[in-house]
Amino acid sequence: MGLDYIRELRTREGLFMVVTAVIIGILAGYGAVGFRKLIDLVRSGAFDHVLPFLEGAGLGGIALIFVPTLGGLLVGPITAFFPQEARGHGVPEVMEAVLTRRGVMRPRTVLLRAVASALSIGSGGSVGREGPIVQIGSAIGSTVGQLWRITGNPMKVLVGCGAAGGIAATFNAPIAGFIFANEVILGDFSLATVSPIILSSVAATAVSRHYLGAYPAFMVPQYVLASPLELLFYAVLGIIVSLVAFFYVRALYWAEDFFDEKIPIPDLFKPAFGGLLLGFIALFFPQVMGNGYPHMEQAMRGETALWLMASLVVVKVVATSITIGSGGSGGVFAPALFVGAMSGGTFGTVVHKLFPTVTAPEGCYALVGMGGVFAAAAFAPLTSILILFEITNNYTIILPIMIVCVIGYVHGRWIRKYSIYTLKLHRKGVEVDRGRDVNIMRDIKVEDAMEKDFISVTPDTPLARLAGIIHRTGQSFYPVVSKEGSLEGIITFHDLEPTLFVSGLEQLVVADDLASKRLIVTVPQESLYEAVKKMDKAGIRQLPVVDPKNPKRLLGILTRKDVVAAYNREMVKRGLQ
Repeated sequence: MGLDYIRELRTREGLFMVVTAVIIGILAGYGAVGFRKLIDLVRSGAFDHVLPFLEGAGLGGIALIFVPTLGGLLVGPITAFFPQEARGHGVPEVMEAVLTRRGVMRPRTVLLRAVASALSIGSGGSVGREGPIVQIGSAIGSTVGQLWRITGNPMKVLVGCGAAGGIAATFNAPIAGFIFANEVILGDFSLATVSPIILSSVAATAVSRHYLGAYPAFMVPQYVLASPLELLFYAVLGIIVSLVAFFYVRALYWAEDFFDEKIPIPDLFKPAFGGLLLGFIALFFPQVMGNGYPHMEQAMRGETALWLMASLVVVKVVATSITIGSGGSGGVFAPALFVGAMSGGTFGTVVHKLFPTVTAPEGCYALVGMGGVFAAAAFAPLTSILILFEITNNYTIILPIMIVCVIGYVHGRWIRKYSIYTLKLHRKGVEVDRGRDVNIMRDIKVEDAMEKDFISVTPDTPLARLAGIIHRTGQSFYPVVSKEGSLEGIITFHDLEPTLFVSGLEQLVVADDLASKRLIVTVPQESLYEAVKKMDKAGIRQLPVVDPKNPKRLLGILTRKDVVAAYNREMVKRGLQ
């Protein structure tokens, strides 16, 4: 009966996607709740049992150093042997699956990511739970799709449903979850995509509220806009948070390169080494451990000293960079919020002391800065605005939120090309900002698109005969090939045009006189992406395809028309059209 019902649903595609989205939302909600419980379990074991034991064993105050170190020892084997599923931020891995694997993710991702990230976060790693929850939810969506043999664009929608459910359940913010999935993961706001994701986000939120309560992620006071003049200060804060986000992104990837290239120890033990470094930092700034939610709330209530907030902007970036760079498992979302809260709180404290009558308390700036850094780091202003709005449930603060997030985003895009998520993909050769066509063309080889049936001419072919060949065949260009089979040059209509209407040249001018001899060529195993780059750089519309072992041996021709045809075939094959 159940299988018959599913088969009946599949004949009604819209209804099938709706039902599936709700199922994924419920599962993602349970995944988020279970993951939070697992983090709490690890944290309790680490700080309620392991830490007192180490202190009692004679280590005293320095025992804190060894808690994240032990966590790193447990995380190391997981991230070393399963890096795709367990290491890193979580969100870039989901984006890569959508862009290059049609949304297919391994089911084991759910367990591996949950365990690895819970160990990192629970033992004090300076990372967040949001990125892992996005990956867990997305893997749940992908697994459901694979079980029901869904392919093409619908599979990507199901991945987005899982991501939306994860964010919605984490922040108790269904609108923000839906926007995050469309803005960051899929980059698609079409109606066919939006409807299932909204339902998944709502279902996950319902599950989260049932188990965790209908409380926002942060308990903050109700702020107001003190004066219209205050908007000028928020505009300045927008520039500041974009610079902080720039520092955050650069530090994060510098640390990854540093640990990969400069630390001569096996990957298995790098998370433990990173944990040791983090432990030393935590002796002086314990606020950097974990996701930092309680300390963000303190900053938003105006209970954190100016010097401490200013210091934590830098120290938290360093701590997160060490945790991620050394191979720890966790998200960069919460650290971005933390750094933003401290940046905004620092700025707000200064301007409120200088202009107390026209500015709100510093806590308001901490709240707005929190969203501003994430908007600038992730290039996700809509997600940031809606998360803050749902957290505060206060419409009067919406103008500062919008100003800081939008200015931070615009200036952030101006000073760097890639977001905190897309930079990781770019370093792996996967392009996001230029659209899916780039990644599809990277997967297609020249040999799959080139024309093998073409017309060539010999170097001694006279102009009169060339004109006849053009009129008869309409081919866009003609390779000039010697009788021995050697490629000598290329003739295009542009080369011929100046001579076609000059009388008396029909038998005097031959192909060899007109041919371009400085050839730009491609080879069968080159990607269409690289071939098109060559065309664009040279300002041409065709390339001869030659044998890589013998560049004079012509194998075929590749034109812009061939590229478009191959691209369209692949789009249909992937279910994207």
